[in-house]
Amino acid sequence: MNKPVIDFYFDFICPYSYLASTRLDAFSRRYGVEFKWIPVNLPKLIEWSGNIPPATVRNKALYSLHDMKRWAKFLNVPFTMNRPGSFDSRPAMQIALTLQGKNRVRFCHAVFDSIWSGTVDPKQPEWLQQVFTMHQLPDSCGRNKKTGLMN
Repeated sequence: MNKPVIDFYFDFICPYSYLASTRLDAFSRRYGVEFKWIPVNLPKLIEWSGNIPPATVRNKALYSLHDMKRWAKFLNVPFTMNRPGSFDSRPAMQIALTLQGKNRVRFCHAVFDSIWSGTVDPKQPEWLQQVFTMHQLPDSCGRNKKTGLMN
C-alpha cells in the first residue's frame, strides 16, 4: 500500500518554509506519510495574488520576526534572520526543481539549514557552492562535475 502524499510548497527565501521543513521527516515517520517537496517562486505568488510581502508592512514585519524567533526556540532549531529580499533564491530553486526524490530533499535541507542557521551568507556570490561543500552534497544534487559550478 502506498503512503499518502502531502504537497509541501516552499521557497528558500521564506523562513516559515525553513521552520516547517525541520519537522517534515519526523512527521513523515510518525504518521506514515510522504512529502512531495515543490519549489515555488514566493515573490511571484505574492505579486500574482495582489498581496504585498509582510516585510513591507512595519507591524507585520515586527510581529513576524517575533513569531519566527519564538517558533525556532520552540522547535529547538537555529535561526538567523535574513532581511527579506536581500538574496536571490532562484538559483537554488532551479536546482531543486531539477532534482527528484531523496536528492531533492537532501539538497533542500542543506540549503534551508545553511541559510537560516546563519552558517552561509546568501548575499555572497559563492553561497550555493558553500552549501555543496559544507554538506558534502554529491554532483547528482546539481553540481557540474567539470566546472564545479552549479548546473
